[in-house]
Amino acid sequence: MTDDSNVECVQNSDNFNLKGILSDSDHDSLYNTANHICKYYEESECLEKFENIDYGTQSVLSFNIRSLPGKFIEFKEFLTSSFGKYKPDIICLQEIWNIPYYENFFLDGYHPLEYKVRDKTGTNSNVGGGVGVYIRDNVTFQPQPELSVFIPRVCEAQFFKIKHGKNKFTLLGNIYRPNSAPYADIKRFNVILNEILDKIKSKTEYKNVKDIIICGDMNIDLLKSNSHNESGTYLDTLLQNGFLQLVTLPTRIGNRSATIIDHISTNISDDNFDTGIIISDISDHFPVFYVRHFNNTKRVNTIPIRIRKIDDESKQKFSLLIENKDWANTLNDFDPESAFSDFFSFINKSYDECFPERIVKPRSIDKLKSPWMTPGLFVSRKVKMKLFSKKLRKPSPENLKRFKEYNNTYTKIIRKAKHKYYNDKFKEFSKDSKKTWQTINEILGRKKGFNDIPQRFVSNDKILSGSLEIAEGFNEFFVNIGPNLAKSIPLSNKHFYEYLGDPCNENFVFANMNHDIILDALSKLNSKNSCGPDKISTNLLKFVAPNLLIPLTHLFNLSFKTGFIPSCLKTALIKPIFKKGDTDKFTNYRPISLLSPFSKLLEKVACSQIMRYLNKFKLLYEHQYGFRRGHSTEHPVVHLLDRIYKAFENPSGSKYTLAIFIDLTKAFDTCSVEILLSKLNHYGFRDVANLWFKNYLTGRTQFTSVRGENSSLRDILCGVPQGSILGPILFILLINDLPNASKFFSLLYADDTTLEMSSQNLIELYLDAKIELDKIADWFRANKLTLNISKTKYILFRDKSQYVDFSGLNLSIENEEIERIGEDCKEKFFKFVGVHLDEHLTWQYHINHVRGKAASANYALSKLRNLLPMNVKYTIYNSLFRSHIEFNILCWGRSQYKDIHKITTLQKRAVRYIANLKYNSHTGNYFKKLNILKFNDLVNLNQANFMYRYVNNKLPSSFDNFFDKLNNFNRSLSFVLPKINKNEHKLLPSFALIKTWNDVSLDLRRKKSLNSFKKHFSSALLENYDKICKVSACYACRK
Repeated sequence: MTDDSNVECVQNSDNFNLKGILSDSDHDSLYNTANHICKYYEESECLEKFENIDYGTQSVLSFNIRSLPGKFIEFKEFLTSSFGKYKPDIICLQEIWNIPYYENFFLDGYHPLEYKVRDKTGTNSNVGGGVGVYIRDNVTFQPQPELSVFIPRVCEAQFFKIKHGKNKFTLLGNIYRPNSAPYADIKRFNVILNEILDKIKSKTEYKNVKDIIICGDMNIDLLKSNSHNESGTYLDTLLQNGFLQLVTLPTRIGNRSATIIDHISTNISDDNFDTGIIISDISDHFPVFYVRHFNNTKRVNTIPIRIRKIDDESKQKFSLLIENKDWANTLNDFDPESAFSDFFSFINKSYDECFPERIVKPRSIDKLKSPWMTPGLFVSRKVKMKLFSKKLRKPSPENLKRFKEYNNTYTKIIRKAKHKYYNDKFKEFSKDSKKTWQTINEILGRKKGFNDIPQRFVSNDKILSGSLEIAEGFNEFFVNIGPNLAKSIPLSNKHFYEYLGDPCNENFVFANMNHDIILDALSKLNSKNSCGPDKISTNLLKFVAPNLLIPLTHLFNLSFKTGFIPSCLKTALIKPIFKKGDTDKFTNYRPISLLSPFSKLLEKVACSQIMRYLNKFKLLYEHQYGFRRGHSTEHPVVHLLDRIYKAFENPSGSKYTLAIFIDLTKAFDTCSVEILLSKLNHYGFRDVANLWFKNYLTGRTQFTSVRGENSSLRDILCGVPQGSILGPILFILLINDLPNASKFFSLLYADDTTLEMSSQNLIELYLDAKIELDKIADWFRANKLTLNISKTKYILFRDKSQYVDFSGLNLSIENEEIERIGEDCKEKFFKFVGVHLDEHLTWQYHINHVRGKAASANYALSKLRNLLPMNVKYTIYNSLFRSHIEFNILCWGRSQYKDIHKITTLQKRAVRYIANLKYNSHTGNYFKKLNILKFNDLVNLNQANFMYRYVNNKLPSSFDNFFDKLNNFNRSLSFVLPKINKNEHKLLPSFALIKTWNDVSLDLRRKKSLNSFKKHFSSALLENYDKICKVSACYACRK
């Protein structure tokens, strides 16, 4: 292209227009009769076009972005400037390059990025390339892996099946064909494209797909389709398969060249569409778009929503009404039903008076707009884009200089505006951790998840539409999950009572409540603004609580004395939350149950008494670690590892250890109320207490809310209440006798059950395990719980020196084989209460997982290092970095140096980001300045903390006599260090923990409190760090 060429010249010249190029070809008629015009749009013109669209469309934006991580913020600004509040249905990106952590690349209003990038090793190096697609969150789609050919540097493709109506689908392809030698081969690409198109024509699953759109950067210049054989072959392939290439003007324009290499092709014969090219300076490619208009589709009106204004003034009014209420009638009423009715009648009436419901249309908010972009900055962006367009029209040295100077100035202003905006926000939220994290996630581009409910659902081949109809469909689906599963459980020849043993001789009785007990329970409830079925939030209850203590104390005592619970406290509001898959299917949602805060307060008061009773008489299985105060995930891990390593170190020869990880299907939903009440009676909850639980578990109802429309009430027929405080406690009581069913050693963490058994004889071990598994299956049948055998796994733990031929060795439940985890298996590790275990306990999979989390945290810190004050970055480090490396670190932190070294390197990098240091600066002194313990010292701290709790009887009773004390223990507080035959077995908790503890000074061991111990232990470790770099004339520390 000559120096005086311009965009208008390109647009108006046949030499740079595909229609002009093909004017003498066989395809002339196709292009000249096609009723469409492809033209260039500036951002402001594009914005005007899309803001005027007032009827149904299907839109695709395709863009070679050349590094999504590097251009993500600019890309969001481009979307705002070009489309405003209109969101393209599909955004296809090419050359996204590496996506380090996809959670940092969320676009509001879209599903998470669907992407494929090159591997990081070998010739398929993760440099350049890669494709990604954003799809609107109200659009249902399915990836098509069979069509998604991904051959790095040859053809990098994604295909999706997009639903856009009742039984109507569009097949979308996003393709990047690299043009880098020696891999670039248009001929090979044409073969691959033909194969893809042949599959679409021949496969039955695509018979109902009539519309196909293929877009991307093909690196095939259609302006050369008459002169370059393979370019012509590519165009012929499209046209022979009924595809029209819609982009007819150059999409990549340089000072001396113009090419059509970014394509959108479709077989859709409808002429009612637009295509265009948007002038943008983000990349050296222009974005291209395709919009298909549906004339028969009416504009989707915004659905009104119901809201209540809850501000300080209305809360004060509500509190004053309660304060002035005469509660004499309620306090003198000892009939619980009428007393509760009188109380809630007043509360509900006062609530409606103070917080009247209003119906409003939700405001359309452009969430893609960067919050620091002021109207003035948008004006500056328009000026910049005008200078960019002028540079393209007349690429003279003067215009080029003006654009560069203005662009540099604009970039500096944006950085300053962004820095000031976030610094002001962090100052404002310095004492509000929730809003601080909201701001951090805003910067990182993180998203909570998909919350919009589609306006159409498919259920039993029936289309449901309208909020009320969808709410009814959800409610019916959710309420039947438990009963349907319960019906499928086979009958058992065993009775659940056979496993219980002798009944408890004690009797539980609810104690009388007073104001202080209720206030203490209320303070322990999570502060939330979300409302239950009574429309009152926990935060609002806490606000008015001082004026409600007298009637609440009376009502709660009435409930405990009579066993009565009002029906309004047994109703749940269900909110559907999307999991994954098609958005228009009920099966892809999970229910979130919201209860009245009064119900939660009543349960909290009851729960504290119930747990005191259970703990006092030691009624809970000692190896149940879920939902119990003072119990954590590290406790079952320590016990399991201790048993495995002791089996390795068995004096008469190393043992094999089988660990079977049992999975249940919808455990909380299928609990039998009848069995649970019988077990409560067995454990001493009799008479009025049992009646109270019976009333708590029965007569429960639920309704589902969708966009403010509430379904009818449905009865809940089985299960423990979801979202409740007592539900988890009741469930662990239901499975409390499971360990009595077999000879397995059992570890329980809520509904996660691990069964362990060891033996030197492998054949006997498998035979014994099969017998005991049959007993376990009998217990589950007798207790009407459903085993999920497909998700139940097992590992044979053994020393690396123990070779095993697994042919003929298998375990099964009810004739269904259990999947083994191992190096030669499909799955290499099992995630046990958050820790990744492999068959030789190498810890490599867990360390890789931790490294990934730590690297993700570092990515966040690197993006924020120049935006945030140091104290906020320190908070991010503790939340995103330290929390992951410290999780159960006392169990795996002594792994091999070569594995741990990778984490210590990442930790040093994190410190550099926090302190804004150079990439090669020494960090020892900054660890001390920032009060951050190095990885190995974190291991020491956690192991020493564990031992301090052991010495001071602060661990669960399952650890009683876990370690052997030295004879002079009372004086030395030291333990016997066991003899270990192999160095790799020194990870054995009973060895590693003791070794760390015995090295702690006696002064520290005798500290009076855990906090004091941790403080002084950490200080002693930090004192060993260098205050300054001691390297003479250090090149890294030189200014």
